[in-house]
Amino acid sequence: MPLSRAIIIACLTALKWLLWLVAVLLVLLMLRQHFLGPNGGVTMMQLFWLTAGSVIGGWTCGFMASRFE
Repeated sequence: MPLSRAIIIACLTALKWLLWLVAVLLVLLMLRQHFLGPNGGVTMMQLFWLTAGSVIGGWTCGFMASRFE
């Protein structure tokens, strides 16, 4: 396997885990906002779409990394 291919696989895998971590943190933020009430800032719908985007992005990066292998 060429070095550039190994690097892109490693970067996509790292990005996958980072996006999933962001999704988990956004879910925790949604739970906090649900139980403590909104203090201004973002709405629950915005948090939902940000979380969905992070999960989809993480899945896409994982899929692309598996295709490069």
